[in-house]
Amino acid sequence: MTQYTTITSKGQLTIPVSFRQELGLKPGRKIAVSLTAGVITIREQTALDTLRPQLHEQMQKKGTLETSAESGAGFTAHVKEKYAG
Repeated sequence: MTQYTTITSKGQLTIPVSFRQELGLKPGRKIAVSLTAGVITIREQTALDTLRPQLHEQMQKKGTLETSAESGAGFTAHVKEKYAG
């Protein structure tokens, strides 16, 4: 289903009420917004979305952030190499 909305002068837009109701979105709720090949995607924020920046910060503080991989196989390999024992 497609609905239309207007971008305000502050760059904000309103998610149609029917979409918010269907997704259970309430005021103050965090959502993830991404841009891929000219398409903006809005989705619910997952626990991993919240956890990843916290883990990144902790690894940086402990000096264990030696790779640019933040997810996927590269991150998994880094963790296994560093902490498997």
